[in-house]
Amino acid sequence: MKKILLIIVTAPAILFSQNYVESGGKLVRLNKDFTWEYVNIDKEEVVDGVVLLEGDISDVPFAIIEDVPLFPGCETIEVSGRRNCFQEKIQKHISLNFRYPKIAQEMGIQGRVYVQFIIDKDGTIVEIKTRGPDKNLEIEANRIISKLPRMTPGMLRGKPVRVPFSIPITFRLQ
Repeated sequence: MKKILLIIVTAPAILFSQNYVESGGKLVRLNKDFTWEYVNIDKEEVVDGVVLLEGDISDVPFAIIEDVPLFPGCETIEVSGRRNCFQEKIQKHISLNFRYPKIAQEMGIQGRVYVQFIIDKDGTIVEIKTRGPDKNLEIEANRIISKLPRMTPGMLRGKPVRVPFSIPITFRLQ
């Protein structure tokens, strides 16, 4: 019988790229339907090279958010250690809830599934997207992430914001 091994890449999560870019001296925004539109800037703030528009803040990358979302159990950790606590708790959650799909085992399917999701303004997990070598592995990755608990949302300028996050999950048979 084959042994099952789950490997999670522990490198810092790579997040969604910024949605705003400069083009010909004007700011343009990439919309969800992958079209570009010019943006009028009344008031802007640049944080680590990412333009934040007042009144138009939708998703703030995990890498630059002032107050990261808090995974249950990370509330008592110092502010400087909350990012690490968050990532450790996510990895622990994945390990505890992981089940290798039987069909994928029988067919010898393995590989890395990239999972992207958003921690919404109310702390719930929304917009889970998966990309991997097999639909069965993607379904399992989606199931694991959808079981994440409600979190304390990320904050920017004292207001809750949506925070995109991504993590690879590697399915490997041995």
